[in-house]
Amino acid sequence: MTSRKHAERLDAADPLAHKRNAFDLPKGVIYLDGNSLGPLTHAARAALAQTIDVEWAQGLIGSWNTAGWVDLPRRVGARIAPLIGAGPDDVICTDGTSLNLFKVLSMALDLRPQRMRVISERHNFPTDLYVAEQAVQRAGHGQSLTRIDSPDEIDGLIVTADVKMTP
Repeated sequence: MTSRKHAERLDAADPLAHKRNAFDLPKGVIYLDGNSLGPLTHAARAALAQTIDVEWAQGLIGSWNTAGWVDLPRRVGARIAPLIGAGPDDVICTDGTSLNLFKVLSMALDLRPQRMRVISERHNFPTDLYVAEQAVQRAGHGQSLTRIDSPDEIDGLIVTADVKMTP
């Protein structure tokens, strides 16, 4: 078993120990949860202050261009790209999957209100089904969400007198 003295020696020799000063943590706190909400860094606090106090408060809508907000999805995507083996122009950072699914379903339902059915596999990820239900409900055109057990059922649901499937 490791003794306190041994742990203190390891801490003193840790080449990353100086990095703790980058974080804004209360004294005496050892914070190990970094998967969903890592500790705030002093640099992040300064960047947020810059964004709020200067870019937003003073630049207002102009900051979309002057502060480069409009380009952020591409710049962030370019930084993520090497992590996934993609080229810098091949990745764009957008809203999360659920929000994007809601947006695309909502737009489709609004553009074609005469189309009365959204089809999804019954065993899709539950959040996707919740999102589809909410998009259908929000559209308010009387559409419904049809859950199917297998993709093989799709043809029978969409091939009607006014729709022709072609291979």
